[in-house]
Amino acid sequence: MLKKLFVFPVILTAIFYNNTLISQVIITEDTNDGVKVISHEAKDQFEDVKAILKVSPLHFARGKFILFSQLRATSKVSIELGAGISFMDYLNLYIIDETITDSRAYALGPNLEGSLNIHPGGDALLGYYGSFNFRYSRTNYNYQNYGDPNIDGNPGEISDFSFNMVFGYQDTDWSDSFVYDIYAGFGFIERTETEIEYDILTSSNTIKNKTGLIPVIRIGVKFGMILD
Repeated sequence: MLKKLFVFPVILTAIFYNNTLISQVIITEDTNDGVKVISHEAKDQFEDVKAILKVSPLHFARGKFILFSQLRATSKVSIELGAGISFMDYLNLYIIDETITDSRAYALGPNLEGSLNIHPGGDALLGYYGSFNFRYSRTNYNYQNYGDPNIDGNPGEISDFSFNMVFGYQDTDWSDSFVYDIYAGFGFIERTETEIEYDILTSSNTIKNKTGLIPVIRIGVKFGMILD
């Protein structure tokens, strides 16, 4: 199912890339022997910047700490890689179901991301962009306080693999050292989660895996600094 859904974001990326201004145009004036000459030239404002390090404060609310490194590949393409840990989804637990923390002891899990960013303006680390993004995260925990030897002490997890189509805008502040990245988009999560089921035949609880596809809206902001 996931492979079939890849086609739509790829088509959107192609449309976004082919229908946007190819380069930024700078108009300059020069006077030579009393004759004013106006010239047009393309200029890459970030032509000397090769990498940016970023973090997302909204990821903290979802129980994730991730460092993102954005690397310039060409004037129109950049690659962003993220790696970190997943510990507890605070937003979900304390707003939707706070009682879950009583029945689960959480442990650290991995979180990985990768994005291919298209910069139609020809300025690979500045301005508007479209991104094809993949994410993988796993939240680990052990069941507790059920009073059932078939449940207590057994491991559980929430494992997410998602792909997203994201559009955003990235720029620097007045010092040209710090970066802000505002983005929004949509995607799908293929989630595998352990759940407790009561087996009528054996009259006991069992732990089983449940898998489903979840549509999501992606909205966020990242802050960072130029490394090179």
